[in-house]
Amino acid sequence: MRVMKVLLCLVIGFLFFSCNNLFFPTSQSDMHKIGVFAPDPDYEYAPETILIDSALTVRVGPSWDPKLWDQLEVYSIEPYRIGKYELTNIQYYQFVLEGGYNTESYWSKEGWQAKIDSGWTGPKFWGTSIPPWLDDPYSHHENTPVHGISFYEAEAYCSWLSENTGLSYGIPTTAQWERASKGPDPGYKYTWGNEYAEGIAHYIFYGYESLPDLLPVNCYEIGKSQDGCYNMIGNAYELAEPYIHFQNNEVVKVRN
Repeated sequence: MRVMKVLLCLVIGFLFFSCNNLFFPTSQSDMHKIGVFAPDPDYEYAPETILIDSALTVRVGPSWDPKLWDQLEVYSIEPYRIGKYELTNIQYYQFVLEGGYNTESYWSKEGWQAKIDSGWTGPKFWGTSIPPWLDDPYSHHENTPVHGISFYEAEAYCSWLSENTGLSYGIPTTAQWERASKGPDPGYKYTWGNEYAEGIAHYIFYGYESLPDLLPVNCYEIGKSQDGCYNMIGNAYELAEPYIHFQNNEVVKVRN
């Protein structure tokens, strides 16, 4: 995953999930709003975050294409923080070690039931090795992105992190993720600009005979977003809350 509501690459049948963490101010608490501008918490495994406090109007969708502007919803968002890097194995491991999969209070009602029904005890590809990500065929280093987790697991992790830091973590909205990824409105097509470039991101394409390893979360500095977020394109497929809008009189949920 990228302190107050917070935060993956889709390749041949696998989702690589990364809960990117962020500070998100709520209207219910001035303390939360102050927290957006405060430093990251003094906790070894708290993700490093970046403040987004300017150009807070976002067109959700391919806003870099002027032909589509009139079809896109425009959102105004408040200042927030979002993770500088994808969530790593070592960061998520603390949640597992401290009983995150055995503590119902961290989970939503639906998430806890899904955990029980599915028998989740950790990320899908972790095994019995110490540390368990050594068995993961795609992300087997402490500083590579955690993946193979569900939306519910990401929620539970953020709840656990909130309790450990005294701040409120969660999953970013689509608008928040897009603003951090493509920059100020109308935003770039890619994090670095509107033109595709080789050697600037860890692309994972359909059609690979075998899936490539995920790389450390601080790789490809050259391809980071305008605000300084790494691997918003490439490496792990990132998770965001869907936004909801009406289309042909029907409610439509759109995920990144």
